Amino acid sequence: LADLRNRVSIHFPRVNIVNGANYLPRVAPGMVATLLSNTLNYSFTDQTAVNSTLPMARTLADLQVSINGAPVPLYFASPFQINFQMPMGLPTSGTVELQVEQISTGRIIAATDVVMDTASPALFALNGSGTGQLAAINTEDNGSINGIGDQLKPVGRGKFITLYGTGQGPLAGAPNDGEAASGPVSTDVKPIVIINR
Repeated sequence: LADLRNRVSIHFPRVNIVNGANYLPRVAPGMVATLLSNTLNYSFTDQTAVNSTLPMARTLADLQVSINGAPVPLYFASPFQINFQMPMGLPTSGTVELQVEQISTGRIIAATDVVMDTASPALFALNGSGTGQLAAINTEDNGSINGIGDQLKPVGRGKFITLYGTGQGPLAGAPNDGEAASGPVSTDVKPIVIINR
């Protein structure tokens, strides 16, 4: 954008960044985050790509997401959505700068300041929409998907299920960003699970 005095301003499309499990706009270090542009008049890329390698790639579908200038691990990229991991070492207050760059051209596709929080706990839904049946696995029953329906199986009393969540905030002893943990890593505050109350 140029004005009559030959001053030039550059404006990048603003993106919405949300928790990748419940799609609420609260962001914490280490969480799975989602960038959404489907409410805007542009797309991130013309392709869809899923990252299935570890350590996770920092470039996917010719895109790179950077926070405070450092590329972050990417899970998924499509024209209107990018899923990635917020770095574990980010602050728990204030803001960080996020940019989406097209690697082949060096073009900044989107940019925003992200307000950080201590935690943003959420559990993933089976349908990926942020609502409805939780993504739960019957741990003792050959990993069948928990639920009621044609393809789902309820869990019996006294049996274990595994739930999938994100947004716990900083973890001591966490693996490097984009890498798998070598074993369980406990949160400082243990969650409380209430069933049928």
